[in-house]
Amino acid sequence: MTVHQNTTPRRQMDNNTVRILTGLVLIPVALGLTYLGGWFMFGILLLLVVIGTLEFYHMEKQRYQGANTLLGLACGLAVLVGFFIQSSLLVYGALGAAALATFALEFVRSRRALQSSFRVVTTLVGVLYLAVPAGCLLVIRAMQPDGLWWIYALYLTTWGTDICAYFVGRQFGRHLLAPQLSPKKTVEGAIGGVIGGILLPFSLLSARGLLSNWTLLLLVMAPFVAIWGDLLESAMKRYFGLKDSGIKGLNVFPGHGGVLDRVDALVCVTGLFYTYLALTGKIGF
Repeated sequence: MTVHQNTTPRRQMDNNTVRILTGLVLIPVALGLTYLGGWFMFGILLLLVVIGTLEFYHMEKQRYQGANTLLGLACGLAVLVGFFIQSSLLVYGALGAAALATFALEFVRSRRALQSSFRVVTTLVGVLYLAVPAGCLLVIRAMQPDGLWWIYALYLTTWGTDICAYFVGRQFGRHLLAPQLSPKKTVEGAIGGVIGGILLPFSLLSARGLLSNWTLLLLVMAPFVAIWGDLLESAMKRYFGLKDSGIKGLNVFPGHGGVLDRVDALVCVTGLFYTYLALTGKIGF
């Protein structure tokens, strides 16, 4: 979610054009694959989880060399499959096995329990950050009869916040929101993003008869969570000393950096929606 001020160099304008065109292609593709659901949605999420997990470990290794990439990637794939077939045994078993295997492997290598524990943490964080939210999307989509509409509401929250913040920030942005984390995000853009992130999913859920007092609270909270998720990923990149999360040769989103740059808000909003649906008894997994 990049919110620009009024003055932008020509090169940045060219990048903005690529960014917008990419978004115009990705949105209908995402909507279509989500509508089809099942293996179609699982396939695209599998691809994004693989690339995004590799990006996370690539960032982490810039500073720590702590995570075990192969174990983390295998665990992430197993977790995604576990969510797809709704097997809690596979999800928790994969996480537990990855933790034990990482600790054992690193302890044999270094004989240092503290260092081994650190590698377990960094390995599992790479899984929890992307594979778990992706799995939550699959479970929400499988809800009957309204899973599709909850997913679309989730998308509208995330995209509405992002797009409205982008254009409002470009036109009216004056006051920086978090200059230490992202020097281009503005307060004005964030306000526009919150309004868009509430109104768009509100319209959809209202039309489907899915609104309640608790749902309204969810929709009010969600744009703030989207902005926080964006800033969290910006903080990670700054912490690891990188401009974007992308890996050369694996950039599937022209103009948007890496996969993590594109789904930073989505993973956090997904967690919020999943928690709400679970607490209200709409999801049993």
